[in-house]
Amino acid sequence: MMEDISDLLQRGNFSSALELALRIEDPFSRLEALSYIYQYVEESEYREAVLGRMLEIVDSFGGLLEKARALALIGYTLTVTGDKKGEYFFKKAHQAIKAIDYSLWKAEGYGYLAYYMALAGKYDDALP
Repeated sequence: MMEDISDLLQRGNFSSALELALRIEDPFSRLEALSYIYQYVEESEYREAVLGRMLEIVDSFGGLLEKARALALIGYTLTVTGDKKGEYFFKKAHQAIKAIDYSLWKAEGYGYLAYYMALAGKYDDALP
C-alpha cells in the first residue's frame, strides 16, 4: 500500500494518495501513511489537510498509550519537516504518558516518545 501511495505522490497525485491512505483499516498504520504524505508534500494547504486527518485519528483513540504514541509520531512528523509545532506534540505525548496509571504501559509510552524524538534528531531530549 505504501508503494502505491509513494507512486501517486511522485506523479503529483496528492488527492489519490490521501484517499488511498484514508482507506487503510488499522488507525495507526493510517496515521503512519499520513505522516509519510505530510513529509512528502510541501504545500501548506496540503499539509494542513493531512494534519487535520492525523488529529482526527488521534481523537479516535480511547487509550492514553495509543494517544501518546500517535502524538509522538505527529511530533516527529512536524519536527522533521521543520515545523516548530512538533515540540508541542511531543509535550502533549508526554502529558498523556504521565496520566497513564499502569507502570508497564507508562514505560512503553516513554519508549515510543524516546523513539520518535530520537528519530527526529532530538537525542538529548530523548535520553534521560
